[in-house]
Amino acid sequence: MEGFVINSKAFISDEGKYLSIKLSYEGVLLKFRKKSMIAELILWMLDHESVDYPENITIRELRELISLRLIIPNRFSLCIEQGVTSEARSYSDFNITNFESISLGIVIIGSAVDYAQVGDRTSFVGPKEIRKYLRNSIQDSGNVAWFTSDSLVTYGLRVAYCMYLCHLKNSFPIVLGGDHSITKFCFQEVVNNCKSSIGLIHFDAHNDFGDTESESNLDNLLHSNVIAHISQMDCEFIAQIGLRKNQIISFNKPSSCPIYQLQDNESSRFSKYVGNIIQKHPKVPVYLSVDIDCLDPEIADEVAAPLKGGINGEQLLDMIQNIFERFNVVGMDIVEVCNSDSGVNNAAKIAARIIEAIDDRFH
Repeated sequence: MEGFVINSKAFISDEGKYLSIKLSYEGVLLKFRKKSMIAELILWMLDHESVDYPENITIRELRELISLRLIIPNRFSLCIEQGVTSEARSYSDFNITNFESISLGIVIIGSAVDYAQVGDRTSFVGPKEIRKYLRNSIQDSGNVAWFTSDSLVTYGLRVAYCMYLCHLKNSFPIVLGGDHSITKFCFQEVVNNCKSSIGLIHFDAHNDFGDTESESNLDNLLHSNVIAHISQMDCEFIAQIGLRKNQIISFNKPSSCPIYQLQDNESSRFSKYVGNIIQKHPKVPVYLSVDIDCLDPEIADEVAAPLKGGINGEQLLDMIQNIFERFNVVGMDIVEVCNSDSGVNNAAKIAARIIEAIDDRFH
């Protein structure tokens, strides 16, 4: 195994029988009994000033230390400095907002991973690309740290925990992907916070139900079947907007929740479509997930899975504004922005405009 370093943002103090560790970035205070393996390892590393670790520590204990972000795998230090897989901002001229100092308004949470994506484009650069076009005044908690020990579930739960910290401050979290699989964990966190089922409004070129005929459709979580997973959760309804014609599906099997679909060329029906949903599900909180490939690739092709057709940036912005006016939106993500070959990233620019428009609603 490789060596490790203690998280430089961890403030460690001796409190007699306990070792107190404050993670100021997360706004979290951890306490461990001195006789616990975690406390013993931290003290051992401090005494030896070493990137190594005691021989008697188990893999499970190492993973726990990493998941708590008390130690960081050494060979990822360069990635962390560059902000590719990091708990810090990619750009030094932006201010990072610690969770303990979050105020009312929106808070950006970066999910710079693409665990569950298939294809030759990578969306882990999405948060970095979108931030290039965001104004500095928006609260930004940075990217959620990713480590080699992380499974998709481990990482997803860490993103969800960051959303939980935002909810404690009554702020509005917007997660920047990364691939679309992260939406499952974000949606579940919002359900937990609302203590009730909620609706999902989903902008996408694809229906993301995966192979709807397959009994094993839910065996693995992918960006292409994340909505199928959410449909099995505590979901009041699913409303999909911007789907291409070949993505409109009729469900042969009973679904656990009502599903409404609006094709990309039916934007003139949007108001009536939304009104119908409100009539059937009055006062239901909603989570909003925006896969940026709902846009026409002739306008913005910096997406993970471009598909011919789609809506333009103004239409998307107007629809999202309308949703915020008519629904109680309790959380949101924008996913699958990729890098640009030309230097100008139109998908990221439109995503940034959406975020700023939502931020304006809080001021």
